[in-house]
Amino acid sequence: MKGAYATRKLLAWRKKRIAKVTEQPPYHSLPQALLWPNPEVSLMIVFSCGLVEAACAILGALAGGYDMSPTHVALACIALSMVLAFDVSQMRQLVHFYRVHMSVCWTYQDHPSSRSQIEDPLLALVCRLRLIRPRNREQGAFDVPGQEASEPQRTELALAEAFSCGFGFQRRIARFLFHRKLGHYVQYDRDTPGHSLERLQGLLCDGVATRLGILFQVVQVAVQLTIAVHTGIVFSRGASPSTQITLMSVNLGCQTLGAIFTASFTANDLWNGAVVACVFALEASASCCLLWSMVLMHHDTASDAKQHLNATINATHLTTAHSSCASLALCNSRRTRPPCCRPPSSFRCP
Repeated sequence: MKGAYATRKLLAWRKKRIAKVTEQPPYHSLPQALLWPNPEVSLMIVFSCGLVEAACAILGALAGGYDMSPTHVALACIALSMVLAFDVSQMRQLVHFYRVHMSVCWTYQDHPSSRSQIEDPLLALVCRLRLIRPRNREQGAFDVPGQEASEPQRTELALAEAFSCGFGFQRRIARFLFHRKLGHYVQYDRDTPGHSLERLQGLLCDGVATRLGILFQVVQVAVQLTIAVHTGIVFSRGASPSTQITLMSVNLGCQTLGAIFTASFTANDLWNGAVVACVFALEASASCCLLWSMVLMHHDTASDAKQHLNATINATHLTTAHSSCASLALCNSRRTRPPCCRPPSSFRCP
């Protein structure tokens, strides 16, 4: 009896072991940050400022009359064209999402009626000091509709779209890679709220669903690109001091406007908007100090140049006067006074 019982226990353990080994592993959905083209958009946003600054420095030196290699000029033009095409494409997708899919994906969060309902302690303290009205730290959230978030179709189509680089045929590629039937992905389309939302995470991750809120990340990128353009021209050899002062003034204005825009409740997370506004304010302070130093240096340089010009004019007048005196002395020694050597009535030798 004991042997039969031990055999049954052993067989049951072996069955469980085999079932555990052969069962499929748990399915993990692909994160939104890895969906195509979010990695490419993130890389372009990070490196676009450096590309624009270097390209503008090359073109600024070329405009200043310096000899530049045709290869460098061509690379600068290509870099600027790529950044411009990327920005136009992203703005077009963002405007389309705002007009068509914004109301479906955004969920508002009601504001608390009193300070006791605020969950964030620091925000509750600010409201207790009556600096702002009672509100939540996050004003809402972007959510993918439930039908489009079903797995594994979402991840399979996302991987197929990455293989096709966004040029289409993702359904055909997904059926080939994952051995699906012909009508398996019929209900999934590219122009859906969830698809558009997940492909715009680089521009929609921090903003709120308003006409100005969706531009929260766009305004930051635009300010940084403007500063990169002016910085490249300022530090190139082709920019004059007056041009440098003008461009630095434009930088200061852009940074000030960026600080005001990000601090005006356009961010979904209030503290995130406050931190970005503080960064822009500190950059504006640094630009103000740099602009003031450039103005002082330009004023001192102009004063020195004016003094040097006056000294040159005085030296020229003195040399001319001595030459006239020498000519008059020579004419007197010969007791002849040609018409060219007759001194004017008001002339006196120094």
